[in-house]
Amino acid sequence: MARVFDHHEFSIGWLPTNSKWKNLRKACATQIFATQRLDATQALRQTKVQELIDHVNQSCQSGSPIDIGRVVFTTVLNSISSTFFSMDLAQYDSNLSQEFRDIVCGVAEEAGRPNIADYFPALRLIDPQGVRKRTRIYYTKIFGILDGIIKQRLQLRAPSKGSKAGNDVLDSLLSFIEEANSEISLLDIKHLLMEMNKMQDIDFEDQDFELIPFRARRRIFLGLPLTNRMVHLMLASLVHYFAWKLPNEIRPEDMDMGETFGLTLHRAMPLQVIPIKSL
Repeated sequence: MARVFDHHEFSIGWLPTNSKWKNLRKACATQIFATQRLDATQALRQTKVQELIDHVNQSCQSGSPIDIGRVVFTTVLNSISSTFFSMDLAQYDSNLSQEFRDIVCGVAEEAGRPNIADYFPALRLIDPQGVRKRTRIYYTKIFGILDGIIKQRLQLRAPSKGSKAGNDVLDSLLSFIEEANSEISLLDIKHLLMEMNKMQDIDFEDQDFELIPFRARRRIFLGLPLTNRMVHLMLASLVHYFAWKLPNEIRPEDMDMGETFGLTLHRAMPLQVIPIKSL
């Protein structure tokens, strides 16, 4: 699945330690996850969490349950897209965030799915399990979104437009390409942006082998500083401002705690809970 759209030749997650990998890692470290840049976007993250709280408040008034995974995903998605592109990609009352979540989870599922073609390369052309076919569909949808955003930004940056570059991550990455004259291309940036939308969080010690997806040393997950800030802020806010209960028809002992297997694990059945305003 990593070879779809030559992802293995452009992705910082799959590239060997060559000059392109070093340039991409440098772009991440200096233009995306540098402490100064993360601190500068603190107010934006707080704004997105406040929008989450406002949305949950509406559910408090109606007494209706919410899909906690869906609303949290929407908050994270909008936080990332606002930091990267100065725009929200989804709204809480729309289906777009769920569609985007399904795409991201689909990619993770295909990446973690045992694929017989990985063990018997002669079967790659046949793709007996349909992994490449499904992954191509997911990538096409994500790249379609990113292509539109990048194309619009390039048009705004064109000298004939007389517009100055903005101050979000995409502008910084485009400036990085122009000024560094490096091996990084727009296609590299597109693959990089796609990967940055797959973030989770937990304890990050190198020797904790339960956290293999985060790796360690030179291959440690570059998004840890951002996820560390965002997840704690969201969780603390949801616990501080609200109490939570299950819908009346669901008993705690009857909850389905099953997980779906993929590159990362997530609940097979969405967690539906009713918020109660506590302050």
